[in-house]
Amino acid sequence: MATITVEWALWSEKPGATTDYGLLSCSNGRLRSSHFKTIITRFHPGTPDGDKALPRVTVGAWDVAQQPYLGMAIQNISENYDGAGRKIAPTRFFAFPYASLAEQPVSYCDLYQELSALPLPETGHGQPFEVSVRPLDPAVIAKDLKEPDAADPVLTAVLSSLLQGRRVCLTQAEQASFKDRLRYLDVTAALLPYGYRAKLTATTWANSATQHKLRLFFSRRSADPQTTHLPWLGHPHIDVPQDAYLRDLRRLLHEHGPAEVIAHLAKETEARRFDEAGEAVRALHKVKARLERRRMLPHGTASPQELRNWLDGDDLAPQEAEACLRGILRLPEPDRQDLLRVTRWLPKVLERTGWEPWRQPLIGMISRLLWLEEDGPVVGMSDRTLGLEEDRPLYDLLSHLRRHEVDDFLAQVLRARPRPPQPEPSGRRLARAARLLLTGSGHDLAGLPHTQQILDGDVPLMLALIAELLAGSGGAEFQSAFVWVQDRLPEELRTLVTRLADPHDFEDISIDEVALLAGYGIGSLLLMLNIADQCRKFRYVGEAFLQWFIRQQHTGPIDNVHWGKELWLLEPKDPVTQAAVDVMLLAADRQPRWITDVPPQEWRDYQGTFSFAWERPWADKERMVEGLADCLRHQSWQDRPNRFEDVRRLLDELGLLSVPAIRYALEHGRLHEPWDTEWRQEAPSRSAPDKTQVLPPQDGAPPAVPGQSPALDRKHAQQALDFIVEMFQRSEHPETTYALLSQKHLLVNSDVAVEVVERLPLRIQQWHGSGITGQQWADALIEYLSTGRFEPNVPAADFQRAYLRRIMERMSDENRRLQKLNAFTKGRVFDDDKNHQQVASLVKALNELLGKKRSRGRGRGAHAKENPDSGKLLRRLKRGQGETAQGPAQ
Repeated sequence: MATITVEWALWSEKPGATTDYGLLSCSNGRLRSSHFKTIITRFHPGTPDGDKALPRVTVGAWDVAQQPYLGMAIQNISENYDGAGRKIAPTRFFAFPYASLAEQPVSYCDLYQELSALPLPETGHGQPFEVSVRPLDPAVIAKDLKEPDAADPVLTAVLSSLLQGRRVCLTQAEQASFKDRLRYLDVTAALLPYGYRAKLTATTWANSATQHKLRLFFSRRSADPQTTHLPWLGHPHIDVPQDAYLRDLRRLLHEHGPAEVIAHLAKETEARRFDEAGEAVRALHKVKARLERRRMLPHGTASPQELRNWLDGDDLAPQEAEACLRGILRLPEPDRQDLLRVTRWLPKVLERTGWEPWRQPLIGMISRLLWLEEDGPVVGMSDRTLGLEEDRPLYDLLSHLRRHEVDDFLAQVLRARPRPPQPEPSGRRLARAARLLLTGSGHDLAGLPHTQQILDGDVPLMLALIAELLAGSGGAEFQSAFVWVQDRLPEELRTLVTRLADPHDFEDISIDEVALLAGYGIGSLLLMLNIADQCRKFRYVGEAFLQWFIRQQHTGPIDNVHWGKELWLLEPKDPVTQAAVDVMLLAADRQPRWITDVPPQEWRDYQGTFSFAWERPWADKERMVEGLADCLRHQSWQDRPNRFEDVRRLLDELGLLSVPAIRYALEHGRLHEPWDTEWRQEAPSRSAPDKTQVLPPQDGAPPAVPGQSPALDRKHAQQALDFIVEMFQRSEHPETTYALLSQKHLLVNSDVAVEVVERLPLRIQQWHGSGITGQQWADALIEYLSTGRFEPNVPAADFQRAYLRRIMERMSDENRRLQKLNAFTKGRVFDDDKNHQQVASLVKALNELLGKKRSRGRGRGAHAKENPDSGKLLRRLKRGQGETAQGPAQ
């Protein structure tokens, strides 16, 4: 039952009185007597003008403190007479928040039945009533449909007119009973998403001469010529609308039956306005998806993306949630959000099923997610999780298990680890496994015999545990777990770890010790590098590590792809480690990660180590120069002029400024900066490229991406745009469109996805004429891409990084043009207050955005602490310093 608190008022006149109708009594609630007077008169449908007019029910809708409220006015003839000898027709008015109906939908008929039985005092005040109304019964309403598939032309015309924001008058209904008219209002409202009742005003009879604002009403005619008139009994010449909502509604009614469709429309309780017709179509698509889900789940025919979409929603019934979970747990390659979906829904079904049916499927999913390597570019290891935004839900699940069950759970996950000849798990995978072990066991691995048995002798995993412990917060549990893991390492490695962890041991690591580590795999070697970084000991490891790495390059072919991937996954905090890893990344055909991001106070340490590492006898220094030039060419130095000078001094120290590829790389990023006239004057003339020169791309052409064809990317982008526009022209919803687009695999990579997002608003606008609609479709696509709906072709992190790069490039270009404009106007471009305020607002918004960025310690991202003053750009531009010989304002 729906429990509703109703405020009330009695609108009538006293027996024998000669005064007009007025408020005789009301409740002491949120609404005062003045509120009731305003609301009742606002929605009053006029004096009853016929025998069939009474009783009548009028539904009103208004907002209180931006929250939708509804009112039901019940008017009937009494046995009392006024002073003129006329029977009095009192109106009993009841008001309640729409939220009460949103929690448990009810029908107008059932609401009327309960409210009509409430007696109201004829004078004074009283407390609000609490009434219980039975929930909406779709089967009862479905019986009142003249045509089960809503083919009734009058009904379809009524729905179409309402969704277009027009008022509707139903005529020729004088002989219909009051209850027939009230049931018709219920049928009409039931074929719309329930949330439209928050704004639907209606009455079972209105005076034909009265001006009112009701949306749907019965009357002889309307006094408003703009109102749509439709005959109650139908007419052969009524045109049946063919808009998208009605077309899809009729199809659903035909396929699933009216009771089923009405039941699902009643779940769409979000309050909606009648000037938001697109919301009705969107809600109907959700209904369609739920009905399709209900039909598909028992047969196991749902696709992985459909299962994910359903689990991302909030409307799964318990049996549906179980079926979706079973399907998602069987996926051979779960994505990074699947475990989060499982941990979100599994606690809700455990009350019904218990833990046992889910144990093995969950172990299987975690094992696949933990040990299967991703395809495509590596995006870093900053999350340090199993692929979740948050690990806690999984650990909360494990906390419900007994100790021996946790032991069995973790042991089975570890047994699934790939063994030779399969590729060795990456350092990131090992770190995630270590995090799972420590948190899942409460840092007490000693009490897990089966897990301990598997760990013994697994050097890479134990090193990952040590690295994870060193990255933790310390405490007694840390010390106990650290000693427990350290004692199980081979003796020679135990000694090495002890030396690295001892803050008073400054002995250099030898190349033989590095080779010993390498014997346990690349992962072990890099984990030890990570441990050294955690202990700020890389300077005692770096020389031997670099020597060993260079020896590998000289003695035989090295797997640059694997090494580059593993090095890229490292997250060192020490600038000394960052510099050495940057040089090794160049040697492994990757671009350096930290050269532009090291904080100024740590640049000296970074530069010294970079120079030291660069001067080592690398196997192919020319290729490293090309990689460094390519990295520098794609940097925007406009917002980091000091770092440009730092890098130029570093390159000068390395003797690289004379290399044409390096010079042109720097020129490409700096030549067009309005404040860098000194560098423009020194810019070299172009000469024939030598074998190390990497020329910048031609103006207007995107930089070439190795292994990709820009022409092919443009072809895929065009195909995707054509498909989206075709679906838009067919009035399909973005959700349906993008689900199909994902299945067609037209977005083959992040560059194609960014191209489609950038061009989509204009394509939609060319057909529809609305830039807002085009932007809404683009925003929806951005959301789908950013939440992994197009994986594995377009990993969410890849898209976010590529799209951010495009935005930053565009912002940099616009900033440069703004400074040029300011220079051309002699510093007066911001004299206009409106322009000044707009740019000031933009600068403030950008600084607020930067302020929300989470600190990541002393490594990458620490430069965010140096955000410039929000008025610095404005002050520089107003002074006209955009293009001076003195360089940028400091």
